[in-house]
Amino acid sequence: MFETLSENLLFFVKTYILFWPLFVLIERAFPYKHVPFFSRDLRTELISGLFNPVFMAHINKLLYTFCSIYILTPYLPFQIFNATIETWPFTLQVALAIFLIDFIQYLRHRFAHRFIWNFHAMHHAVSDLRASVHFKMHPIETIVNNLFLIIILYVLGFNAHAILWGEYIFIIYNLWNHININLSYPSVFRYLFASPNFHKWHHAKGIEGKDKNFCSIFPIFDILGKTYYYPKGQLPESYGVMKVDNTDPLYQSFSGAFMYPFKKMYKQFKKEETSS
Repeated sequence: MFETLSENLLFFVKTYILFWPLFVLIERAFPYKHVPFFSRDLRTELISGLFNPVFMAHINKLLYTFCSIYILTPYLPFQIFNATIETWPFTLQVALAIFLIDFIQYLRHRFAHRFIWNFHAMHHAVSDLRASVHFKMHPIETIVNNLFLIIILYVLGFNAHAILWGEYIFIIYNLWNHININLSYPSVFRYLFASPNFHKWHHAKGIEGKDKNFCSIFPIFDILGKTYYYPKGQLPESYGVMKVDNTDPLYQSFSGAFMYPFKKMYKQFKKEETSS
């Protein structure tokens, strides 16, 4: 989608430098909890936010190319609905792209909790929510995330510009979902659109929110997938990774969070080696 490192950096700047400060101002003006702005957590979140879209971009692109040429082309039809979709108004294409992207991310998110949790744990290793938590993602998970997206979009054949705008809006909304404010949408809108309070339950450290609320925009996916949890008038008491103390390296730094899944795999390997 982007041809050069500078284009990736420009997209990052347009998305985050424009919207993140706005959301920070909102959460500083109407905070749900008092969270210090300058902290170790902010440093980790910003390092992650810079590392993934800038330094991981070309690795992702290489995997896209490999996937398209050697995996998809021989076995899957190319752009099934391309001719039909391109006849639709551009705004309709973007709207459908947003819906599709959220569906893909719902599937990817459930996959991450089930199969690559130790990588996804980096995103959950926070004591409090705020907009910048959106940035905190393990680089390996970004690769898995984008592979999910490219495979399905490749098969369906959406207009590239519609997908770009769909991703742009999706990213902004996901950034909004992590904001540190007490906001729940009224009445039926609770079931139509995910709110910051809805997403707080996904990050809850208690068992009640475990593996719930995977969507970023449309709760219909959680309702159909039986992963919807949004009790009225209640919010989680704490956030973070169950059975991991916030003094663990997973919480302490970008490098600690980056190495966490590899250390877990090494410990499991040594345990199996010893038992055998």
